[in-house]
Amino acid sequence: MDVNFIPGNLREALTSGGVAGKILHAVRFSRRFSGESGEGYFFLTDREFAAIDRGFGSSEFRRMSCPVAEVSTRKRQVDGNNVSVEIALPDGTILTGCASFSEGDALEELLDSLEAGAGSMVESAAASAEPVSENAKLFAAGLLWAVRADGNLAPEQEEMLRKLCPPAALEAGVDYTQSNGFDAFLSAVKSTFSREQLTCLIANQLELAMCDGDLTGREMDFIRSEVNVWGYPVEEYRALRNFLLLKNQSPILFA
Repeated sequence: MDVNFIPGNLREALTSGGVAGKILHAVRFSRRFSGESGEGYFFLTDREFAAIDRGFGSSEFRRMSCPVAEVSTRKRQVDGNNVSVEIALPDGTILTGCASFSEGDALEELLDSLEAGAGSMVESAAASAEPVSENAKLFAAGLLWAVRADGNLAPEQEEMLRKLCPPAALEAGVDYTQSNGFDAFLSAVKSTFSREQLTCLIANQLELAMCDGDLTGREMDFIRSEVNVWGYPVEEYRALRNFLLLKNQSPILFA
């Protein structure tokens, strides 16, 4: 599971349970940790391990978390593309799961980090991180919030996002969205972006929303709310939106 594209409902489940900090690793399981049908997730931040799961058809997550140093791995087994694990929490809870293919790889990385100590890895990564300007960070954060607007990240959107943002800027944007609220982002952009930078951000948000072939009402409402807060001319926004809509209809117009 890509830590850059964690759905908003999962982030909310973590923060409402008091789990904070940058998410270093995330793994999705296709069953609850009790073995019942549903879904489960492991998350590792720089200081905490967290697990959430819910049953099939339920909207409520069960949350469990503890400091990284208090987690122990009771079982770790690799069988082909499958990785099985048993994690023991300090209260005696045992979390059992099996992940395959890309999620299996993600689980292996999370377990390696648990054994190494997540905090030391964060300090090492921070020391070698590339500098990122404030505007580049805000641009990446704006794109991330835009692709999360409808709660569905299409592969085309993820690919385009990675093309628009260098890895260091994308990581900085992820950190920003995890540690700042959306209102703070709107204020920061309004006070620092030039008209050209605003146009660039809005245009790329629209392109991201359109690139999966489905411009939803939630995505449109999200971008319009930004336009209103930033005082961006509505007629210019509409002209930009209509131009991009026409541009992206070329496969139909010239079929």
